[in-house]
Amino acid sequence: MEPLIALVIGFLGARLAGLAGVEALDAWQPALRVGLALMFVLTGVAHFAPRLRAEIIDMVPPSLPRPGLLVTLTGVLELAGAVGLLIPATARWAAAGLILLMIAMFPANISAARRKTAMGEAIGPRTAQQIVYIAAAALVLV
Repeated sequence: MEPLIALVIGFLGARLAGLAGVEALDAWQPALRVGLALMFVLTGVAHFAPRLRAEIIDMVPPSLPRPGLLVTLTGVLELAGAVGLLIPATARWAAAGLILLMIAMFPANISAARRKTAMGEAIGPRTAQQIVYIAAAALVLV
């Protein structure tokens, strides 16, 4: 739920800044990019936070090799994608890459839910959130 809150607060805060006169944020799409970037910074940093890293590693399906390396790689990609979203010239590429990353990582969420890991959420709400995240990133492509 925290990523969804970050997305919404980031979007609304950026949109308010745009309405208050920050020209670069004076449209819904740049504000959405800020919200998505904030969300991916939050989730990307979690991959490296000692308290959360072990729980994220537990989410990786047991059939995949080197879960720690996979968590590091996805964390780096999320942080790079967040930066890419904030640069207008790379925002569309970053959004497309993040969509592919979210699709690729979704099976880990299903696995975590089925195995009832610490970070495993119920499949229905997690799927609904994932659809929102992918839709938001897809709107950056428009």
